[in-house]
Amino acid sequence: MNFLAEQDGPPERDLKRMLADTFAHLGSVKAAYLARVDYGCPSEQHVALCIVTDEADPVEVVGAASSVFQSMFNSDAHVDILPLSEGEQSRSSLVCRPFFTRQVQ
Repeated sequence: MNFLAEQDGPPERDLKRMLADTFAHLGSVKAAYLARVDYGCPSEQHVALCIVTDEADPVEVVGAASSVFQSMFNSDAHVDILPLSEGEQSRSSLVCRPFFTRQVQ
């Protein structure tokens, strides 16, 4: 997987705000990015919600993020939701800044 750039625009900013509120309440998300990626074929780019979480199996996070996305966009739109390893997070941060970072208390 190649991280290409941050996905950003007015609708994406609204999505990021709503996701950030959701992630703050869940408590298990460390960071989240909305990125354009390719999966080895540069001519086919995808939008991916990339998350770093404390959970080994982030089912709750993925479900919550899917609900937020579906509430904002029509049924033809989709976003890939990808849990990131530490190495992938390092690579993504080279081209994309996190829209959510958990506050340490």
